[in-house]
Amino acid sequence: MNYDYRPQRQNYTAHAIVVLLFLLSGLCFGFAGFFPLPGFLWQALGLAVLLPAIQLIARYMASRYLYRLHTYEDGHTDLEIFLYRGGDKMQLVCRTDLAQITAVAFLGAENAAPPKRLKRYHYVQDLRPAQATVISISNEDGECEILFCPDEYMHRVLQEAVLKKDAAKDQ
Repeated sequence: MNYDYRPQRQNYTAHAIVVLLFLLSGLCFGFAGFFPLPGFLWQALGLAVLLPAIQLIARYMASRYLYRLHTYEDGHTDLEIFLYRGGDKMQLVCRTDLAQITAVAFLGAENAAPPKRLKRYHYVQDLRPAQATVISISNEDGECEILFCPDEYMHRVLQEAVLKKDAAKDQ
């Protein structure tokens, strides 16, 4: 069984912030022309405002994700997350066996921040996703969390995998 899901954008917060930063940068560069003596300070400020805008564009506006459940011939299933930035080249950024998942939960106020000393990997294309899922993983490398935006079917499959693992452990 292979199942692919490409999430759609849920909000445009990053877009609004980028427009605001570009306007602010343009104002700073404009002030540099009217105030010649400290003009380099305005230009430096304009550049300092432009850098986060470029980072937001690269991280949230140009990046798209593909989430895949890939079942192999031996029966185990992997969750694979691919990143692509335009074009047709996709980069595998995450692969985990469903057996390594220890918990699945919707993102909410109680788990908005990861527990201390636990790394959380973000594979979402929105700055503040309306609906996201946090999965906890425990493997040979230690424990971590993954934040991503699967659809209802993929979320249900991940929850069922955790329930099967817990049921097998209890027996």
